[in-house]
Amino acid sequence: MVAVNLREGVRYGAYLLGYFIVLFLIGGIIIEIGVELFLTDSLFLTIIGAIVGAIGGLVIYAGLLGFGYKIIADAVEQGIRSSQRPAEEATGPSRSQQIVDVITNNPDDQDVPPEQ
Repeated sequence: MVAVNLREGVRYGAYLLGYFIVLFLIGGIIIEIGVELFLTDSLFLTIIGAIVGAIGGLVIYAGLLGFGYKIIADAVEQGIRSSQRPAEEATGPSRSQQIVDVITNNPDDQDVPPEQ
């Protein structure tokens, strides 16, 4: 599993938060313009408002799809980068291996004869 340090994770999270803010501001403004046009008394402006509002919704939808693509692409890139780095020297069994060893080599279990 690839370990990401805290600073790198917070920086990436802040970047994505900024992306969401900009995405929803732009899409929301376009939708609001469409709603204002839609609520007028003119049939022509109502139709234009519906179209503009739909475009705003599509901007947000496309941005969310792009967000998902970016998350996957960044994860793949991070995995490739980490697989090319030399593995660090192991300093002994991992913590999970130590737990398994304790469970399977319990000295109390050795005093009990096996059931027949």
